[in-house]
Amino acid sequence: MRICVLLIVAFLWTFGAFADEIPGTQFSHGAWRGAGYVSASSGRFTHCAIAAEYVTGDTLFMSVNSDATISIAVANSAFQFKEGETFPLTLTVDRRKSFAGRAVAEDTDMFVIHLGDFEELFTALKRGNRLYVTGDTVQGRYSLRGTSRALDKTLNCASENLQHASKPPSVASQYDRSLLYQIATGMIAETGVTDFVFLSEKEVDGLGAENAVVWKSSSAGLIGSVFLSSTVEGQALRDNDSIDIEELTRQCSGDVISGTRAIESAELPTRELRVICAEKDVSIETIASKTMLDGVILYTTLAFIDTERREAMEGQNRREISDDIRLRAASFILPDAQ
Repeated sequence: MRICVLLIVAFLWTFGAFADEIPGTQFSHGAWRGAGYVSASSGRFTHCAIAAEYVTGDTLFMSVNSDATISIAVANSAFQFKEGETFPLTLTVDRRKSFAGRAVAEDTDMFVIHLGDFEELFTALKRGNRLYVTGDTVQGRYSLRGTSRALDKTLNCASENLQHASKPPSVASQYDRSLLYQIATGMIAETGVTDFVFLSEKEVDGLGAENAVVWKSSSAGLIGSVFLSSTVEGQALRDNDSIDIEELTRQCSGDVISGTRAIESAELPTRELRVICAEKDVSIETIASKTMLDGVILYTTLAFIDTERREAMEGQNRREISDDIRLRAASFILPDAQ
């Protein structure tokens, strides 16, 4: 179980199926960046994808999938979809060849369409100059400069990793899942939000996040999680600080500020991680606390998602909220903790 679960939820870069990046598969060409992915739940290869940002604020994704389909997705913080809604969408390359289907809003700021005309669509995207996306509520046009080589690399990535399988991590722990829900409920109480939802167990399991609870509040711009991660005998809590920070920042393509500190007043060994990822029109500040228990590390993470239109928890002290969450979590682990 990795700390980047929170950022995966925040960015939702995985076309509707939570996935883990395959180490060593990263590639790029021009403005396009890509990698291969496996299902976080099964560990089997799912897709290789590329992404590029445009001056409009849109990020365009293209994915070559294990079932010989292609997915096209667009994300922009200015979108205002209802999560889960579907709508007809047409993709046209150079106003000649068109491909139609139904798109689904994976979140309020991202939609995706899955298409089965693999050879025709793949060839059109490679050879075309411009992609037009047309729907009832969305209109977009995107330069396809560099896609020929970028898509060749994506296809090679898929071919090379088609048989890839990795066993998803697991955590053996004596701590009951109900404890994580208690801590998560305490987190929500400390933030004061009322319009929140918990991710279903199926969604959380899809993250490869057994022994985890994840919740979000779209209106408040918050995503929180509580989870357990295994540790090894003799490992100090600070030993994996760099790994945690790397995981928290790996999905960020903008500027990053990060820091760590020990919480000296805590009853159990505790450290705080703080990361700010500043993208073009969104900033995500993540404050995480990790506490060493018996054979596992307990993480509580809270991400504040700021956009041009909204500042998460405006006017409130984020560090104080995080400290209160840490103390409340400690009260569940150590009933006498203050």
